[in-house]
Amino acid sequence: MKMKSLLLLLAFAGLGAGCTSDDPVDVNLPGTRSGELQLVFSGANGESQEYTKAIASESENKIDKLNVYLFAAAAVDGPYYYLETWEEGTAYDPTQPNVTKFVKQGSGTSWKASIYPNELHGLPYLRLYCVANNGSVGNITDGKFYNEAGTEVLSPLTAITADAANAAAATSETAFLAAFTQQLQNTDDVKDIIHTPLLMTGHGSTKISGSVSKVNIDMKRVVARFDIDNTSAKSQLTIEKISMAQARKSGSLWNTTLTPYENDGDRTTNLMTYAEVDYTIFTGANQGTVESALYVYPGLAKDESYLVIEGKYKSPLPGAGSVPVTYHVPIVKTDPETNTSNYVAILANNRYQLHITDVTQSNIYATFEVEDWTSGGGIQIKPDNDTPLIDATKNDKTGIIAGTGTAPVALGKSKTDFRVTDGTDFKITVAATGKVRYDMEAAFTKSTSEWLTLGAAEYEEIDGIQYTTFTAEVNNAPDKEPVAVHFINETASYDPDLWTTLTFYGPSTAPTIAEGGMHSLGNTIDAATNTAGMYNVVGGYLTVNIWCVDGSTLELPAGDNFALVGDPIVNGFQTSYKVKIVKALMDNSNYSFKFNNNTDPTLETTLAVNALPITMTADLDANATDIATITGADDAYTVTTDITKLGTNTYTLNIHAPQNVKVSLPNGKWLKIVEDKFDNGIATFTVSLNSATVDYSDFNIVFVNKLDETDKLTVTMNKGTITTP
Repeated sequence: MKMKSLLLLLAFAGLGAGCTSDDPVDVNLPGTRSGELQLVFSGANGESQEYTKAIASESENKIDKLNVYLFAAAAVDGPYYYLETWEEGTAYDPTQPNVTKFVKQGSGTSWKASIYPNELHGLPYLRLYCVANNGSVGNITDGKFYNEAGTEVLSPLTAITADAANAAAATSETAFLAAFTQQLQNTDDVKDIIHTPLLMTGHGSTKISGSVSKVNIDMKRVVARFDIDNTSAKSQLTIEKISMAQARKSGSLWNTTLTPYENDGDRTTNLMTYAEVDYTIFTGANQGTVESALYVYPGLAKDESYLVIEGKYKSPLPGAGSVPVTYHVPIVKTDPETNTSNYVAILANNRYQLHITDVTQSNIYATFEVEDWTSGGGIQIKPDNDTPLIDATKNDKTGIIAGTGTAPVALGKSKTDFRVTDGTDFKITVAATGKVRYDMEAAFTKSTSEWLTLGAAEYEEIDGIQYTTFTAEVNNAPDKEPVAVHFINETASYDPDLWTTLTFYGPSTAPTIAEGGMHSLGNTIDAATNTAGMYNVVGGYLTVNIWCVDGSTLELPAGDNFALVGDPIVNGFQTSYKVKIVKALMDNSNYSFKFNNNTDPTLETTLAVNALPITMTADLDANATDIATITGADDAYTVTTDITKLGTNTYTLNIHAPQNVKVSLPNGKWLKIVEDKFDNGIATFTVSLNSATVDYSDFNIVFVNKLDETDKLTVTMNKGTITTP
């Protein structure tokens, strides 16, 4: 049942002797108060009892710090302007008509309150905007109003006066309806988390007419709620923290149109990742459904918001144990017919229930159920035997039987994860109440994977049970992504909860090196040849992406030249290692980074790393012949120029540097030095004569190595010929 608020407007009766409805008295005088306006708000337990799951908790229904903002107009269609605010506090005292406060009084499961609106001549139409719990949850809601950018607005609200004399200066309804909440913060010092009591708003309208008026107001929460359904015994995932990424920083109080953000740059600037919520504090965490696990502000589908779920996954791989994992779960709706997914908007006052159906080390499979928070939703009763069965201990006619070659081998004690041998085939028999079909996908990236194929189904019915058998073939499986095969009862509803999924892994292989990581300036990796170059700069680093289905470990060269920066980052079957130089290397020496397969350490791949020198040198291009000469070495050179020959010519100064140089070129000297380009390790500068200057003193140009700013090279420019042009 939706939480509704009933407002009854009772006008004064008998304001003068002989006053009747046919003989009205004008009570709309400046500074007067109308009759009593009764507000009735429904209680916390007004939800429908037909649903066995909780719809909203008592704290989620709480109404506290209730403010009623009144706007008045001369016509029913407006425009409306701010009139006054009634605040929850002390009881209204008629002897102090300018103190607009009221007190809520309990009445069963509801509250009642009375206010006495100000009446202004010619402005009989009222709109009431109710805001509850603004300022009830610390620094999350502070009782103020903001714009979408986070700047405080409507401070103060400017009231309209009699006859709308100051309408241009008064706060308009339009401006009020554009209000947002205070923006959330997620910094080292401040980590805001939305919690109960939740900000609620509602509105209604009436007319001061000297008769009783009724106003129905639905109070709705400004936020959306996420429930998480996860049973770790089934999913092997123990959730520890949850948050929302690419989420709105604030919420609109009155559902104003949000600014769309349609590219990654705008999302990075204007959206945020919420502070993490400790999931383990909830009663029954990872043992079923946790309600009200996370509250978020509404957003658009174009925000591409996603849940961030952190925890530990109990890997089926032998000896792997539980590993830390982080999953990104997009807020999407999937079309079962086309198997396409599209982001959906997050709406205020809605519940989003995430049902986690299957988890692997690199991905999470789940469905979203979206319901109006206050309208509930029935519990779906699922048939007992709709889920396909593949378990010989429960039905000896089901299971996996070897064909040609070695049969699949279970990973550890898993009943759903298997290692296969390349070039083999085997049969899978499934029992269900109806015929079974399959869907196949790469286990984590959902990309096409063709190394495992299943043939046409063969059916047999025995004692009312339908047995479906598929023949599977394995070809070119090494170093490929595992394949998840979903077995789906065709007589059951389309619900992933009713699928049975087996995941097949190819043979263990040596890790594969992939490019794509971020490196410090100049460092490179050639994945085709398993080689890398690192300039001999302390603090310089390489990021190596390693693909290995079984996971990998890194063995650095002996000694203390290299160190791993932070923990490896695991994303599916790819692990990223960031390695930096902590002690100077021997130039032009090779170092070996070894990557081992976690399951079989004898399977290893070596990355040969060449230490590259960072020194700079200087020389002149061939066009300097007979014009200039260069002498020197190491970090000091002298260029001697014949200015007579330079008068109608130019020449090129070359600075050999691994990754370009930084230089402040001089002005007002007898030579003009202009930077030309940097190409293939050479920075070139064009030198010409500045005939406007007659001071031919030597001057220096200092070039700074971009790879190491402590490495500098000085070129002294010297006039060699005495004859002036």
